[in-house]
Amino acid sequence: GQLADELVGADQRSAGAHEELRGLGRKLREKSEEAARVHDEVSGRLSLALSGGGSSSIAAEAQDSEMRQALLEALEGHKATLSRTEEAWHLAELGCERGATEESLVAEGRACSACEEELTEAMRRLYTTAARAASLEGPDPLVAASKRCLADWDNSEPRLIAARAACNLTLPQALRAARVLEREREAQGGLRTLLRAEEHRKHLLDAELIAPPEARRALAAMRTAAAESSVAAL
Repeated sequence: GQLADELVGADQRSAGAHEELRGLGRKLREKSEEAARVHDEVSGRLSLALSGGGSSSIAAEAQDSEMRQALLEALEGHKATLSRTEEAWHLAELGCERGATEESLVAEGRACSACEEELTEAMRRLYTTAARAASLEGPDPLVAASKRCLADWDNSEPRLIAARAACNLTLPQALRAARVLEREREAQGGLRTLLRAEEHRKHLLDAELIAPPEARRALAAMRTAAAESSVAAL
């Protein structure tokens, strides 16, 4: 019937809206992971150098260096903030995957933005600390490692800006897709309610046609009540 056809159309539109939201979630994951890789690569190279992995002389010569300790602390703060940021974007992607409401995704987006701001601040602290170390005089390997870190951040900045801009553009699109999905789900619910009521009335009518005379009045009353109930539910 017409209601069944309309429900099929609503199901198709809902599936399409959900798939669009999933696609946007995958894009958020891709771009946020791209930015995370840049952060991890740059900080990882400095961490390796400080641990002696890149040059054993750094750890040996600067074991008790106050500047080395400051760099290690800045690296630790950056690592922790990066982990929280990755988790925030992962939760946003999961929300898109499961078809979360617009309200829920707004909350996830705010969490992502807050983590991104914290990560930017942690990156600045690390950059500033590396700049202080790089300004020291002498051939200290710590100075060379810090200078490489600064160059790495400078060279990586365009990639970070592009990845974050992509996330900032994709998130509003995901919110719009979630809004459309909510609307389609509401339409689905209304059509299913109407279809169930229509089937119930049909069953009552069929029963009324074959019922003994004394039962027909009761069945007719039930059919009328069911019709009124379905209208009130809408």
